[in-house]
Amino acid sequence: MSPGQPPPPDEPDAGGDVAEWVRLGRDALAARHYAEARAWFDRALAAAPDDPKVQSLAVTAEFWRRLARDGDGFAPAAPRLRSAGPGRPA
Repeated sequence: MSPGQPPPPDEPDAGGDVAEWVRLGRDALAARHYAEARAWFDRALAAAPDDPKVQSLAVTAEFWRRLARDGDGFAPAAPRLRSAGPGRPA
């Protein structure tokens, strides 16, 4: 396991607590590493399933993970094609 990466699900936690996992998840979100953020928030959610802050962060990370295109979710938009109209060539 590399530093900053959550341990695999089958690996026991190497210490840590919910606040630390939330911090690591927020750091991953800020770096646009959405899958990593979701993994940290899932770990925190397993330890504190009724914490609304942890629940909302897990949902936010999943939202950004699904929205992401080309790795960061902020790929340039495709140029809009102009339709032919009156006075415009087709």
